[in-house]
Amino acid sequence: MSVPLAALREHLPDVAGDHVVTIAEGWDSDVFVVDGTWVVRIPRRPEVAARLAGEAVLLPALGPELPVPIPRVEAVAPDGAAWVVYRWIDGSPLGPNASARDVAAFLSALHRFPVARAVGLGVQQEDWEAMVRGELAVFEERVTPLLAAGEAALARARFDAFLGDARSFAFRPALIHADLGPEHLLCASDGRLVGVIDWTDVTIGDPALDFAWLLNGVGERFAAELLEAYGGVDDDLARRAAFFHLLGPWHEVTYGLDRGLPAYVESGLAGVRDRLS
Repeated sequence: MSVPLAALREHLPDVAGDHVVTIAEGWDSDVFVVDGTWVVRIPRRPEVAARLAGEAVLLPALGPELPVPIPRVEAVAPDGAAWVVYRWIDGSPLGPNASARDVAAFLSALHRFPVARAVGLGVQQEDWEAMVRGELAVFEERVTPLLAAGEAALARARFDAFLGDARSFAFRPALIHADLGPEHLLCASDGRLVGVIDWTDVTIGDPALDFAWLLNGVGERFAAELLEAYGGVDDDLARRAAFFHLLGPWHEVTYGLDRGLPAYVESGLAGVRDRLS
């Protein structure tokens, strides 16, 4: 995959193209930095192109409502979202020294964004319960056969407990990022949150999903400070967030199976086993 420099220059005359660096070959897109200024994302599949096109509509409206920078769309391929260009946001993946208050302020503003306005901007509002049940059915069919019998039984018990609890779907839907891992939360050297990137999974759903890694993958001190600063979080949201964190590696396994990438299958299975223990 190469950067379409000639096409970019038609929209951004300042693009020289003297220096092109590949920064990601992700699940959904190839990502390049051009001239240290422009981030070019090229989707790998048509459905990802559709989501990038949706980003180009949502982000300009969402950006002014948030206390931290998000990608500023500079150009979109005229034939759909065959590529999208943003300004580079300088920062490092979020770590334990990050400002939990900054992250809480970001989440609070994001989750307050009016759902009706987001839908009007093209964000999908799925049947959340049907979506979760469907995902778990896929995991049961494709991933549990790869586990040892005891591991598979433990996973089924966790799935059944979540699905059998009416509280699991008793939440107020909100606009959510839906993929808040460390690489999408960028921080300065002093821990300040300076950018939130990769919005292709944005949807209307359970805000607990945005807390999944933040409460379970950074550290206890960070999690406590985040909950205190965000406010209004009950134990049930934390329970749902823990369940969504459990599911993270399951997605990695199915991605590896779908794409014929055994390394993803193996690393995903290792994560499944680790989080079940």
